[in-house]
Amino acid sequence: MIPDRCPAGGYQLTGGFFFRVDPRDGPPFICIDPLGGGNGGQPGGDGPTLMMFPNGDVPNTPVEVLESRYPAVRVERFALRTDGVGPGLHRGGMGVVREYRILEGGVLMQTVTENTRDQLGKGVGGGGTGGQPSIVIRPDSEDEVRLTERVTYFGPLEAGDRVRVLSPGGGGWGDPRRRDPDQVARDVRDELVSVEEAREDFGVVLAADGSADADATSALRG
Repeated sequence: MIPDRCPAGGYQLTGGFFFRVDPRDGPPFICIDPLGGGNGGQPGGDGPTLMMFPNGDVPNTPVEVLESRYPAVRVERFALRTDGVGPGLHRGGMGVVREYRILEGGVLMQTVTENTRDQLGKGVGGGGTGGQPSIVIRPDSEDEVRLTERVTYFGPLEAGDRVRVLSPGGGGWGDPRRRDPDQVARDVRDELVSVEEAREDFGVVLAADGSADADATSALRG
C-alpha cells in the first residue's frame, strides 16, 4: 500500500545449537548460537547487515566468548555471506557464514532453519530475493549431510567433524539496473559483489582499472 516507504523482506531465523548430556563423554553443556543475517533494502539505502532475528532479542556471540565457555567447539570461520543477497537499486543486507569444528566426542546438535523452500527475504519493486539458509554437516566431504527441516536433531558428532551454518541476506529494493554504476564498482572492489554479478544482476561492466565502464554499461542496460 505504501511502496515508497516499505522495505524489502528480511532474513529468517537460522542457527545451530550444540550440546552434550552424557558426562562420560565430557562435561555437559548447551551452546545456543543463532546467527544474525541481512534485512531488506530500503527506499533510502541498502539493507542492514548482521541483524538479529527478531531485531535484537539475542545478541551476536563473539567467537572468543563461545570458545572459552564451550571448549568442545571451535569457530574456524566467521564471515559475511555475499552470495545470498537480493540485488536491487538498494541491495539487501548480508547474511553470515559460521563454520564450527567439533573437538570432542559425544556432542549433539539441534538446528533451527526457517523458510528453506520459500524465503522471507522477498524483493520489492523489481528487487531480487535473498538467499536460503543452509546448514551442512561435514561440508565438502563424501559424508556431507544437508539439514533443511525447520527443527532437526543430529548426532552424535565425532571429534574433527565440521558444521557450516549460512544465514541468508535480505531482499533488494527497486530495479538493480538502476543502481549507481560507481556504487556497484565499489561493491566489487570491496569484494561484496563479483564481476559476474555486477554484469548479470546490475548490468554494470567494469573497466580494466576496476571502475565502471560508462559506455559498455549503458549499452548493456539498454
